[in-house]
Amino acid sequence: MADASASGSLATMAKQLTALSRAKSDNEKTTQDEGQVETALRKLNAELGELGTVLVAHRKLNQVGVPVEPYPDLDKPAKRLRTQVEEVGRPTAQYLTARSRDVINARTAIADSDRQAWRLWAGQQIQQLPLGLKPRLALPERGKVDAKVAEMQKAALSSQPRSSDVTLFVSALDAVKEFLASVEETNVDVLAKFDNGRVLLADLSDDELHALRDDNSLATQLYLVIS
Repeated sequence: MADASASGSLATMAKQLTALSRAKSDNEKTTQDEGQVETALRKLNAELGELGTVLVAHRKLNQVGVPVEPYPDLDKPAKRLRTQVEEVGRPTAQYLTARSRDVINARTAIADSDRQAWRLWAGQQIQQLPLGLKPRLALPERGKVDAKVAEMQKAALSSQPRSSDVTLFVSALDAVKEFLASVEETNVDVLAKFDNGRVLLADLSDDELHALRDDNSLATQLYLVIS
């Protein structure tokens, strides 16, 4: 009887240990799943933040006149996630990862399109500036114009334009236009013949030489140099 009782006790204990082991395993799996879901949610939240930054820049580009393409329907990932929660329940880590990829694809498409539109537009704005008038500015103003143009060129070539880049570019563009508008548009054709401040004397007509010589704003800038 003692052996039978002991055997029964051992069997009961074995069942209890098996149940405890199974419960522990289930708890560990649940904890692991919850951790993966939390990680996937953090990733999705981070990608949404990146998308938000791109959309702010997109709106700024459109505001200043850059011909950006309308962005695609961005509600689809959110609608799919909402439907999943309402009809199925808590989404899995794999499902959330797939929604992160949706956001990444949308962000990348918008950013690539905006970057191309921005670079083309910004380059055109710089090319259209009447920089041939720059020699007619006083030396301090010429330095300011050079600095502003350098700022614009840097912003125009940014790997991904942000709202702050666009604001900086437009501010510099307006400042340069204001500086150049302060001088009269005389002798522009003559000044356009200069390449990095140099021109062959033979390339200038008598009328152009007279115009340069009689221009008081250029009096302290023109030199004859034999190279």
